[in-house]
Amino acid sequence: MPLLGLVDPSHTERKADEPGRVPRWYTTEELLLQASEASPKWSPWPYELINAALDEWQERDYISTTMLVGGCGRSKVIERKEPFILALDDLWAAFRGTMIHRTLEHGARQGSIAEARFFTSVRVPKAGKVEVSCSPDLVTQRPVAVVDYKAPTDDRSIPMYGYPWRNHVDQLQFNRYIINHAEKWELQEEHMDLPWNPRDLVFEHLYVVYLGSRGPKVIECQKSVEVVFKNGGKGNRKYPDIWSDIQVEDELVPRLTGMVKALAAYPEWPKDLGKYPGFEGPPGWKCPGRPWCMLPICLAKRWPDGLVWEQPPLRQRKQEAEEEEE
Repeated sequence: MPLLGLVDPSHTERKADEPGRVPRWYTTEELLLQASEASPKWSPWPYELINAALDEWQERDYISTTMLVGGCGRSKVIERKEPFILALDDLWAAFRGTMIHRTLEHGARQGSIAEARFFTSVRVPKAGKVEVSCSPDLVTQRPVAVVDYKAPTDDRSIPMYGYPWRNHVDQLQFNRYIINHAEKWELQEEHMDLPWNPRDLVFEHLYVVYLGSRGPKVIECQKSVEVVFKNGGKGNRKYPDIWSDIQVEDELVPRLTGMVKALAAYPEWPKDLGKYPGFEGPPGWKCPGRPWCMLPICLAKRWPDGLVWEQPPLRQRKQEAEEEEE
């Protein structure tokens, strides 16, 4: 389903916001028209930022690794199946990340590819082959690595220790697998060619670059391996952790199976869906809350009645906004 509209981002609407009151909203076309003629004090979101953020909003009909590991499984399904309204503020984190990614594309090292999309097929029980894709931020050739850049809006979202968050590890491992089994791919520039065969790459590193407010922090996927030292003693050393195909499939197939079941059954809830990663907790599409869901906001928290609300005609909305500004 398409994004139906966006909450009015004006200062007037923000000042009027209070519990129990539904905000004004506009279709994307209405909002862009409004913003194109607005004064600088109309909103913290000028026309250019709104237009660029909407350009980055992707309505996909395929399953991606981000869909499988990022956020809430219920929310991802609802996003595909129901019309809904968003606030521009909800798009900020993703848009901020995209701005950084575009800058990094221009600085990528020779022999690397940024923001390509790779597709492969994975066999799912009772569903057959299912296409799944990934779009790694960067794939480098020397050394052979998958790199993911994260630009959190809060430094507290950056791991304090020497290991990435678990969903970031899953994403890197899944991406590596899809690249090595790629059946097709799409590049940012149509005239570009891959400088290497993705199926032949032997990966040496998988790592995340967390872009904090004070600087970057690089964290690699690593594992401890027991080794024997020269003096005969034993101890542990850390080495790059790159899962085998079997290890990846043990994690990927259950997630993909649950997502395929959920998408096919919605709005019904398959009785066994709760056993699949991303759909844990009490059955039903409504957010199960803590401890299963730790997210502050997702579409499942708004399901079923808070996805869309009525709005008066555009002329009336504009008149009300003008009166409130006076």
